[in-house]
Amino acid sequence: MIAVIGSTGKVGSELITLLTEQNQLARALTRSESGVKHLSNIGVEVVQGSYTEDNDLNQLFSNADKLFLLTPSHAEQPQTENHIVDMAKERGVKHIVYLSVLNADADFTAARQHHEVEQHLKASGVDYTILRPNNFMQNFNTADLPTILYRDSIINPAGDQSFSFVDVRDIGAVAYAALTQPDHVGKTYDITGGEALTYAKAAARIGAKLNKTVNYVYMPPQTFRDTLIQFEVPEFNADILAEMYDYWNKHGAGQISNDVENILGRKPYSLDDYLEAYSDQFVLPEGN
Repeated sequence: MIAVIGSTGKVGSELITLLTEQNQLARALTRSESGVKHLSNIGVEVVQGSYTEDNDLNQLFSNADKLFLLTPSHAEQPQTENHIVDMAKERGVKHIVYLSVLNADADFTAARQHHEVEQHLKASGVDYTILRPNNFMQNFNTADLPTILYRDSIINPAGDQSFSFVDVRDIGAVAYAALTQPDHVGKTYDITGGEALTYAKAAARIGAKLNKTVNYVYMPPQTFRDTLIQFEVPEFNADILAEMYDYWNKHGAGQISNDVENILGRKPYSLDDYLEAYSDQFVLPEGN
């Protein structure tokens, strides 16, 4: 049995799809009624509850031997995820696949949080695989969507640095491989796309696909943070996002790893592949 924490997010949804398509026994933890309904409908056993509640975790881990672990960014993330690791070990989980972040040993808050959990997981004695993905392509059709459609722009503090943007379908496929194949224990993988692009180049490619001009616009970190808060992003998340983009602006995130190709036996999806597959997603929900 494979237990999944983070089953309804971008990466978790891709992983769940692969698990169900391949008839792997999976049990997911989710709080939302819509998540319970969707997962149940596709044949996933569901525990309705929270990763912060021990009783819910005990149900999730019952007879599970593997765990995919991903929780949203929050101030207590290291403590929460370390506790999940400890509980999983106590309940007999033998292998944990943990979704971290590219450059987890770097000096910004999100990286430090993930690195702390990586170190705890390695010291736990449980078999582990650590996945370190770069910036998701799917952020273009979610977080960046309003400014792309309404302002013909992608706006953030990343500047002129390059990014090896990665498709979440590749992250989910690597997670699936790590959970179902025997050769990934004790490994840490950098999950990147196959090309390094600035936001300006990515914006131009998106615009070409949408038959419009899309530009990249630099916004200073403090202004970016304040804007996120105006749009009701929690203050902690706004702080770490602004800090992360500022770090990227200074150091970049354009390194390209061969890990996706080595694991999956194919090249990672390109931005053009992503745009072809997700072109129908570049519309705003009704009411926006």
